[in-house]
Amino acid sequence: MVKKMMPQSGEKAEFIREEKLRQLLSEESDTRLDELRAVIEKARQVKLKIYGKRLVLFAPLYISNFCINNCTYCGYRSGNFFTRGKLSTKELAEEVKILENLGHKRLALEAGEHPL
Repeated sequence: MVKKMMPQSGEKAEFIREEKLRQLLSEESDTRLDELRAVIEKARQVKLKIYGKRLVLFAPLYISNFCINNCTYCGYRSGNFFTRGKLSTKELAEEVKILENLGHKRLALEAGEHPL
């Protein structure tokens, strides 16, 4: 089944649609693990073709540390008591400019979950 979903050599890579991915992950068969390995290998090939062997980094841009959740692993968790804050639109623009001037091209936006 997975081989039908994956592009063959020379074909253009396409995204696996959510419904097909759900079907793949829920399928019960002895070959499922091998099929999943094939998907992982194809993803590795696509990544290698796009990025090569370079390491792509994202600079974190912290927008807000307000959060209503209490996830054990997270520093933003609501159970941690500290002064919380969020960037204004102006501060956000300034931070982006600083990161651009430092040579960053990719940003990872970081924030807690909060209906501000």
